[in-house]
Amino acid sequence: MGDSPHTADGRQSESADDPRFVADAAAMAEAIAGVRRNDAASVRVLSDRGRAWLREAAAGLDFRPCRPVVGTGDKAVTQTFEICTTPPWHGPFGETARVLSDLVNAGLACMAERPCANIAFNEAMVQRYPPSPCGISPHRDHIRYTALIGILVVDGAGAFHICDDRAGNNARPIPAPPGSFLLMRAPGFDASRYRPFHTVGAVTQTRLIAGYRQDTRPGEPD
Repeated sequence: MGDSPHTADGRQSESADDPRFVADAAAMAEAIAGVRRNDAASVRVLSDRGRAWLREAAAGLDFRPCRPVVGTGDKAVTQTFEICTTPPWHGPFGETARVLSDLVNAGLACMAERPCANIAFNEAMVQRYPPSPCGISPHRDHIRYTALIGILVVDGAGAFHICDDRAGNNARPIPAPPGSFLLMRAPGFDASRYRPFHTVGAVTQTRLIAGYRQDTRPGEPD
């Protein structure tokens, strides 16, 4: 594993010596610096054992089909996936939220100029994308989510891009193979309110992800 990750106050994080997780503070700091440069970046955080653990946990969740189109007119977003919005917080996906929060905070503690305060992911959603030409069209996440948004890729293959607008102009790929934690900036990162457009293009193998966010209005509808 590399150096054992620690929280910002020096405590050893939950992921230290846990064979399900492989990232350390230095790797996380490098990924956060990549977010500063490119709006998003990824870092490997899951071992094969960790991926199998979350894959098994996802098999027991209740998924529902997403709405194929959200919004209207030039703000319409097309999407093709199944979603579970309430994975048990005391189960594997909630445990992973706490581990990843610790890892991000350990990375922030390594940085000379921190882009945000310590984070605590308080929302988890699990999504399953079947093979399709487009997983979700260009969109921005809700302004209520702050600092950093995390997308944990458990399985599958899909092309994640940051782009300039809803038309997908100037699309920049952010590689994130299975086992990766993809971080994307949100309002509050570097004291900015900027929210990048992003999209998941062609999904060639069923893609299982968990999205982790800091919701400033937990419990309210989007």
